[in-house]
Amino acid sequence: MTRHMTTLFISVIFVLMVAVGFLAMRVSELGSLYEAHVHAKPAGTMVDAEELFGGLTALEKEIKAQKEVLSGLSVSLTNLSDRMNDKTANGAGFMRAPEYSVTAPIYFVKEAGSALISVTGDKSRLTQWIENNEIFLEHVMKKSMPLEYDRRTGGVVVEGLVSDSVFYQMGIRDGDKILTVNGRRMAKGMDLRNELVNQKPARIAIIRDHKRMQIEITYKDKIDDLFNKMNKKENNEIVLDITKEQFNEVLDQQMSKIKTEPALVNGETPGVKILGIDEVSVFSLMEFKAYDIITKIDGAPVSDSKLASVLENADDPIEIDFVRENQSDKVLVRFSRD
Repeated sequence: MTRHMTTLFISVIFVLMVAVGFLAMRVSELGSLYEAHVHAKPAGTMVDAEELFGGLTALEKEIKAQKEVLSGLSVSLTNLSDRMNDKTANGAGFMRAPEYSVTAPIYFVKEAGSALISVTGDKSRLTQWIENNEIFLEHVMKKSMPLEYDRRTGGVVVEGLVSDSVFYQMGIRDGDKILTVNGRRMAKGMDLRNELVNQKPARIAIIRDHKRMQIEITYKDKIDDLFNKMNKKENNEIVLDITKEQFNEVLDQQMSKIKTEPALVNGETPGVKILGIDEVSVFSLMEFKAYDIITKIDGAPVSDSKLASVLENADDPIEIDFVRENQSDKVLVRFSRD
């Protein structure tokens, strides 16, 4: 639900309550006048008939006006309902459930060293996540990354981090002590969380396992653009619409999208068996499938533990030999020059 629709819905309910309350008050007021007129004793104060009839006439006009207001509100509610049905029909849903764990990757982590973690964020996906959780955003962020103030270090401790939450994808882990964000100590948890999702570059100083580390976050408008386009040519040649440098930049994150194990082909040739593969990944674009066994990269044997480093160091194009359903095959992967 967008902010505009939420405001409209609340306004409609508020106006309806005010209108009903006003009519009830007017009816009660005129009822009192009527009772006073009917039950008044001759010697007592008699309510003037003209005053009573005048009040009834005014009430009739007021009711008519309120009916017009209610009619307009009914139209607004109908339009709002139609928008809700349209969204539901399109599969978007009118009000999404809170997203503590994020299914689609928003942040891509590459550990550059023991003291530095470099992270790239996708602005479009982060914006979409924020919009999806707009009504519950503060609650979702608190639930995703509970924090406790640490008096000794002056920072905050992450306790109960939700796996695959946006903060987990940033490279933060349970038990981390967050000292500063962009050089500033932030004792208030909500201020810290908001600072981390404001789509601006961030430097997060933390202590993990008694060691000081830094997480550096930068953003791109849409990282998915790197993997949205792929052209296949003849002779098992794949052309990816990314440069080799861009491929290397996100390779560590992409490796998390496949599950592998060491394997032997025909009991003698070593290789890397793919146990599972994410449909939205560069390996899927290369048209690999589950149970494929990669045997060589650029003519050299490859092991499970070395797969990522071999791919990173390989030249453009990369020739990959593999076995599928006991049949040997190969693919030549080329990269964009732009």
